[in-house]
Amino acid sequence: MITAFRVSDLVSTAAEFRLADHLADGPKTSAELARLCGADADTLHRVMRALARIELDANGRTGAEFASLLDSAGFRLTRMVPTRVAQSVIEAVPR
Repeated sequence: MITAFRVSDLVSTAAEFRLADHLADGPKTSAELARLCGADADTLHRVMRALARIELDANGRTGAEFASLLDSAGFRLTRMVPTRVAQSVIEAVPR
């Protein structure tokens, strides 16, 4: 758990850029997401790869686990939408 702060930093970044909102209507490339949220495409690509690596998905985490993870990053879970793919769409707002 010595690197747990990295997980909360990644989740915080995803929430700040509203990645769940941008992905709610379907998959997008890192370049498309970067344009939508005003981020550098290469950096956002690395963030997305890191998020995928920590497996932010409903199949592996409960709503309570998402809420705890987001809480540690300073956000409150407002919605979790399971999808047919491994990743779910999560929505959070700053506390």
